Amino acid sequence: MAEGNGMEDVDPEDAEPFRDLAARLERVLGGHSRPGGPAARGPRERDPERERVHAVPERGGLPAHCVPAEYGGALEDYGRLHRLLRTVARRDLAVAAAHARTFLATAPVWVSGDDAAALRIAAPVAAGARVSAGLTGAGAVGSEAGPSAYPTPTGYRLDGEERLADGMPDAGFLSLLARTSPVPGPRARSLLLLDTREVAADAWRPLPEAPARAAGGVPAGGVAFRGARVGHDVLAGREGTGVETLLKANQVSWTVLPALSLGAADGVLRAALRCADARPGGSPGARSRFPDGSRPPRRLRALTEAYADLLLGEALSAVGVRGIHLLAGELSVTSSVVGLLVPSLAAGVLDRQELLHSGCGPADPADPADPADGDAGGAGRRAPCRAAAGELAGAHGALDALGGPALCASLLAAQFRLLARGYLSPPDHRPRLARLFGLDRPVPPLDPARLALLSRYGSAVLGTLPLSVARLRELAADHAALDRAAALAARLLRTADALHHRIAQAPPVSGRPAPGGSADARAYALCFAGAACAGLWLGSGPFAGTGPDGGASGGGRGGEAAGGVPGRATGGPRAGGAASSGPSPGPSAGPRPRTGPVPGDAVTALWRDGLWLEACLTRVLTHLGVHEAGPADDVLFGRLAGPLLTQYEEGSDFSPLRRPTAQEPPC
Repeated sequence: MAEGNGMEDVDPEDAEPFRDLAARLERVLGGHSRPGGPAARGPRERDPERERVHAVPERGGLPAHCVPAEYGGALEDYGRLHRLLRTVARRDLAVAAAHARTFLATAPVWVSGDDAAALRIAAPVAAGARVSAGLTGAGAVGSEAGPSAYPTPTGYRLDGEERLADGMPDAGFLSLLARTSPVPGPRARSLLLLDTREVAADAWRPLPEAPARAAGGVPAGGVAFRGARVGHDVLAGREGTGVETLLKANQVSWTVLPALSLGAADGVLRAALRCADARPGGSPGARSRFPDGSRPPRRLRALTEAYADLLLGEALSAVGVRGIHLLAGELSVTSSVVGLLVPSLAAGVLDRQELLHSGCGPADPADPADPADGDAGGAGRRAPCRAAAGELAGAHGALDALGGPALCASLLAAQFRLLARGYLSPPDHRPRLARLFGLDRPVPPLDPARLALLSRYGSAVLGTLPLSVARLRELAADHAALDRAAALAARLLRTADALHHRIAQAPPVSGRPAPGGSADARAYALCFAGAACAGLWLGSGPFAGTGPDGGASGGGRGGEAAGGVPGRATGGPRAGGAASSGPSPGPSAGPRPRTGPVPGDAVTALWRDGLWLEACLTRVLTHLGVHEAGPADDVLFGRLAGPLLTQYEEGSDFSPLRRPTAQEPPC
């Protein structure tokens, strides 16, 4: 089979400035994932080296990527912002979290449709100013939480206290959800964007820090207002629309900010590999220590399964951030899936005790300590894992400021009936998704007006699963290497069908999900992730252009997907014919496999014969509890060890996507 391309998730046009920034961040931050670097120190510990590293993204233009281009910033593709945050989070979570908190605070302004408010804050943010968000969220409807801002003839009068996700920023910019009506209800609150430097000094005061609860483990400070008079211009959006605006902004944030979890989990896995591979005077990343039998297979299996979970999170996130632009009307579903599942997958990398035991935990009887290591108990080698684990815990704190996975599960459960109806009905209403799954295709700017609190037609992404299964079966008929991926996808389809018939009977949800609702929400997220992986592999891999697009012309459930006869596989074709090694032809020539990158490349190996797809589908079904491990899994995860170790040794991201990464030693 021709190689998969694993192309970059970057638009082909005007991509060079972005590539330059990404590569520059990689080069400068690359060494700071090492033990003793800034990532190993506490998030609040003042450290000149960390401050120098913190300044690198600012000088390189990362703050400008938090400001939409229409307001003078560089944010045109949310996938780029996701990638930059992941790059920084892998090296130093505290640095990434600082930018993420500012994005969290300003996202409601960008989606509010209020150009005046956006322009007021855009230039300072692009220049590196911090903005802090109030912790009173959309769930405070009907409560007395948070400050009040009742109208006056000249503006508003602010009273009350508010905890802040980032404490009081130096610049004094605050984004708050305040009560502007004494009548409780969804229209009782409005979004305010204010600068405390423009408020009378005797009308407000900072509050002492509360216990840590915000991103990166930073304690949450606060602000108290007492009769503070502000003008009408502090209002962002229309009065009474604060809750709706915040919910829509959270959809964008839930999709982008899990980049912190992916970056931190990358660091945990990298630290475990480093611990397992470290010998005084030895060669870091020596491949001979892994698959040749000198390392217990059980430990290598734990590492490759964790790696597969990271690949799953990467693939889901790639589809999710493109969905911000291409499926904005369904972002209430997509964002809840990403916000629920990606942090959970990242946490699983840490929670798997087998992973930490692979090099940093208690000695394994099958792998007795080598006195030559000078570390019989492994205590010295545990330090990098502990530091990386602390970083990952901090990433979850960053997402807790948004309400966390529990709120994502609630929002999915609230849409169960719509999701079931959209999935089980004919596909004639679904948009075509070729652009969504084609990573080399540019995306249009986000139109905030298309964001909706509920998805009217369910999920088009999950709706492509039947067509993906049909297409994989067609490909497997000619390419034996795809047999297992096709079988796993078919098993996922049966599971998804049963799930949708079950949630179609779900009672209406208001607030917390009913018993079993959270489990069904997680199951839905996993089915969505599996469908996203299948669509991504078909849309960007060896047979790009022949995958499902979700439209009615692609055929019904179990029918044939659009596209012609696939190219022949190089490894075990069922029918005669040579593999195509030429460039991808135009549409009139019919679909044929694309040319892949240089053989031996890790990303090439992941896309070849559907390796990462098979691994991700295996993990999805395992998380769903419908897959029993067997000999085929041993073969699969043995094959996955090669790309894992290559990306570790290269210092590149653990990802199926091709990205410029600093070439650094793995330790």
